[in-house]
Amino acid sequence: MTLATRITAGNLTVVAILLGLAGYFLRGLEELGRVQKQTTESMPLVATGAQSLQLEVREWLDFVKRGILFGAADHAERTRQREEEIRQALPTLRRPIDDPAFDPQSAQDFVELLKVLADRWRILEKAADLPELPTEEKARERQRLAWEAELAAAAEPVQQTLGDIAHLARELARRGPEKRFERAQRRAIRTSLWAAVIAAVLALAVALGVLRSATKPLQRLARGTRAIASGDLSYRVEPEGSPEVRGLARDFNAMADRLYELDRLKSDFVSSVSHDLKAPLASIAETTSLMLEGLPGPLTPKQTRLLSLNLESARRLGQMIENLLDLSRIEAGALALQFTRLDLAQLAGQAVDQLRGLIDKKGLTVSVDGAPDTGVLEGDAAALRRALGNLVANAVSFSPTGGQIEIQIRPRARESVEILVADQGPGVPDSEKERIFQRFYRSQHGARGPGTGIGLAIARAIVEAHGGVLWVRDGVTGGSVFSCLLPRSRRAPLELS
Repeated sequence: MTLATRITAGNLTVVAILLGLAGYFLRGLEELGRVQKQTTESMPLVATGAQSLQLEVREWLDFVKRGILFGAADHAERTRQREEEIRQALPTLRRPIDDPAFDPQSAQDFVELLKVLADRWRILEKAADLPELPTEEKARERQRLAWEAELAAAAEPVQQTLGDIAHLARELARRGPEKRFERAQRRAIRTSLWAAVIAAVLALAVALGVLRSATKPLQRLARGTRAIASGDLSYRVEPEGSPEVRGLARDFNAMADRLYELDRLKSDFVSSVSHDLKAPLASIAETTSLMLEGLPGPLTPKQTRLLSLNLESARRLGQMIENLLDLSRIEAGALALQFTRLDLAQLAGQAVDQLRGLIDKKGLTVSVDGAPDTGVLEGDAAALRRALGNLVANAVSFSPTGGQIEIQIRPRARESVEILVADQGPGVPDSEKERIFQRFYRSQHGARGPGTGIGLAIARAIVEAHGGVLWVRDGVTGGSVFSCLLPRSRRAPLELS
């Protein structure tokens, strides 16, 4: 699925969720309307129906009484029809309480009244049965009057119950809307809130899913770009995600492969050239030394000075070539270390002696400060001497004429040793504090001395091969301070506290 398709599908899903939420709201409004209709229409109809039944019962009683007086067959039939109509009309009073939205307490009141009405109606029906009257006129009149009184007594509760039903219906029509609307409103609000919460969660999940599917592959590409920029040419990106991102990942990997191949060719070329230059350069330096010793014959002062400069340049070039060879061995993983017990103070002094010519030429003052046995540890003497020499050479290159370089050796925790090389140079900007340890990188800040830009990279590689760390920070009064922290033995963990 392409990225555009994913975004479109996610947007359509969010739209569907919003439409569902709107449906929930419409459902709540529909319920409120239904409650209003029932309250404003059903209950008044019930009250009217109850009042109509009161009149019908009264008329029916009149028919019953007239039937006794006249005894006509058609009159008795009409009386039975009226009675049947009333019996069929009674259940219609129950219709409003069959609605689920009807107030439960009001429904219970209606049920009770309807039960009472049904019981009283049965009594009235039984009382309405015409008794067999005697033939004697006075006895007949007395029994008829007694029957009419009994019928009126049975009819009165029915009329009263119908009046109660009408009164309750009118009361509910008056006060019912408020309670029923409140209840329906709470139900609608509760339903709408749940719908809103569910819709929000689903919309957020869809949005996060689309965002994750779109940004996760791009984040991997960004990490790969940063890794390549920092010098890790072995980083590769897994081709995942949409077709566009997979194609971009394949192009990125192809670029990284090409850069890796170019870097390998460059390293092989530098290693080969450095190795080939080492032997003739050593021969030039040796020949110059012999000439300075006067073996071919005496030299004039001018010749001696020129040959001395030539020898110094040859040694400096030899140091550069040695650094290039060391870098090639480090990159090939062929840096073999011979661990022995050594003293960092002694190695620092040897590194300073190797650079004495440059130090004296710039009029620098170099001090090595460390208590006896403070810098004793296990390590490769030649490799650590090279690392310290590169740190001191860097300080010499960037220190101003007549400046001071301080080398301090001090214990750090119990099983670690720290060596500090502080100069009075222009310092290192924060943006370059990590980049200066990359091979062939030379800072653009301040005056640059001679070199290839690999001395600090070699120093860090040697320190890390010993299980230590190397970093740079700003000096208190200016300049830079290179801190090298080393464990005292290969078995001792590095303590950074």
